[in-house]
Amino acid sequence: MNNREIPIILVCKEKQKTYQVQVDIDSLVEDLITELHQLLQPGNQQEIVLYYNGVVLNQKKHFKDYKIVKGSTIEIIIKTHGGRLFY
Repeated sequence: MNNREIPIILVCKEKQKTYQVQVDIDSLVEDLITELHQLLQPGNQQEIVLYYNGVVLNQKKHFKDYKIVKGSTIEIIIKTHGGRLFY
């Protein structure tokens, strides 16, 4: 682990899972979301959204932009898009 990598906790309530991972504070949020897609395999109509302290993390920002530190907990939300209403 280099000095830019920190351990964080990811919580996915939908899947009742908790993950401990290392992230580079200079990496984009998008990079972690890409890795989570491989792990969680959401459906075609779903997207992964990360929340930290009640704030949605912008995929184009870096973890350091949110002042995420060692041991921070980030919530994983799997949002479903689309669908039809049947009457």
